[in-house]
Amino acid sequence: MAKPLPTSADVVVIGLGRFGSAVSIHLTRLGHEVLAIDRREELVQRWSHELPYVVQADTTDPIALKRLGVDAFQHAIVAIGEDIEASARARITSSTPKPPWESGSPT
Repeated sequence: MAKPLPTSADVVVIGLGRFGSAVSIHLTRLGHEVLAIDRREELVQRWSHELPYVVQADTTDPIALKRLGVDAFQHAIVAIGEDIEASARARITSSTPKPPWESGSPT
């Protein structure tokens, strides 16, 4: 039985390739609540035994991200490396607050 999605999760990781899966595992081991999302079913199945919250979804679809509650997460890591357009679209459609270096405010 699948665990319900966390209500106060720390991090959403979009993309479960080498980088995204490594980050997800590391953050989980550090005690963070991580929601990992990928469009590829084989990667979702592969990591579902090691990560508590893994979902298959099209992260370029703003409706899918809204349904998953991505905008409520404190942090987002977009780890889509093979398709730069999908990576950019996922970052734009996730409604997470921009990091300081993207907000235009001096650091």
